Amino acid sequence: DIKILFIRNKKIIEFQNNLNNQNINLNNKNTNLDNKNINQVNSNKKFFKFKLPSNPKLNDRKLNPRNIPAENDTVIDNHNQQHVLLKKIGRTGGEGSVYLTNTKYICKIYKQEKVTEFREAKIELLIQNQIKVKGVCLPEYIVYNSNREFVGYLMPQANGHELKTSIFIRPLLETKFPNWNRLHLAKVAFNILLKIEKLHEYNIILGDINPSNILIKNENNIYFIDTDSFQIENYPCSVGMLPYTRRIHHGKKYEEYLRTKEDDIFAVSVLIFQLMLPGKLPYSHSGGGSEKENMKPDKFPYRCYDKMGYNNAPEGQWVYIWSHLPKNLKLLFCKIFKKNQLISLTDFKKEIDNYIFQLKKGHQTKEIFPLTLKQINKKGHVLKNDYKKFTCEVCKKEFGLTNRKIKELQSKNQKLPTKCEICR
Repeated sequence: DIKILFIRNKKIIEFQNNLNNQNINLNNKNTNLDNKNINQVNSNKKFFKFKLPSNPKLNDRKLNPRNIPAENDTVIDNHNQQHVLLKKIGRTGGEGSVYLTNTKYICKIYKQEKVTEFREAKIELLIQNQIKVKGVCLPEYIVYNSNREFVGYLMPQANGHELKTSIFIRPLLETKFPNWNRLHLAKVAFNILLKIEKLHEYNIILGDINPSNILIKNENNIYFIDTDSFQIENYPCSVGMLPYTRRIHHGKKYEEYLRTKEDDIFAVSVLIFQLMLPGKLPYSHSGGGSEKENMKPDKFPYRCYDKMGYNNAPEGQWVYIWSHLPKNLKLLFCKIFKKNQLISLTDFKKEIDNYIFQLKKGHQTKEIFPLTLKQINKKGHVLKNDYKKFTCEVCKKEFGLTNRKIKELQSKNQKLPTKCEICR
């Protein structure tokens, strides 16, 4: 009897242990499910994307606020916090003015005719979804006038020089960034691509990519401003500039169609071309016509590897700069501007990153404005500083002659030129 009782108790204990183990496994399973759900929520939050509709909202409606705030006026944000407009900064744009405030924010106030239903709805969409991209000054608060009417928005402060009026103008580039070389320009290009790539992950289309909307503090601190013009879902970007617009859209009104990521890639390709050849548009050439007329693939003036020579390339140092760019980067530019092909941001980032690597290793010249064509020895290595500098007796600008050219002239008992190519 004692033996039977012992066996019975043992079976009860085994049964209880099995039951406990099952409960533990069930709890672990539920915990895993909970973790999975939490991860899924976090994942959804991290990879939130706006919709990409094919048709735009049309017939934007003016809201006609009764008064437009100006300097020394107070505005109220959507959290009922007050902000005093201290001082207008920059020039008055086509849409409105920007002000310093007594808080840490910058405030954009629209002109009365630019206060519209679409602008308010687009800013609300951005704020509701709390999109944050480093260096991109997205709206953080809506602002209202004293009548509680929408008139603008608040954004983070940004410091730096406008790309258009610094890097793209040689005297200003040399004044504002006196110690810069080609490595700095390549890093600026790479960081711009990173920001656009991040915005595209959210399905934000920039639309109006141009050098007036980018501020440069240094090569690693770059800011995108005027972000209220970004295209969000079916609210189109209603502004743009012809040189940064694909030819298939020429003649269209910006507010009547939705742009694509490919449109952004074309625009940033133009911008980066202008970084590599400071300020020069890719289709600018000697004897060119209007911007629209110039923007044809057969007008691209720089040498591509399927054709020898240049096609009415602009006078000056532009051909020298082009020759010094890495082959694969030039091939990308030729695909875009000569062959009218699409490229990816990934490919673009890769080639700019490779260029940065080559510059750091000393495989390419760091001079922003080289004075001669790229010189390569018999082993295929780039010859650095293989030239001598001269001053043109007419325009007083520097020009260069390669050592090879100097030896050639001397072997023929010819005098060395005293004028640059343009003056000659």
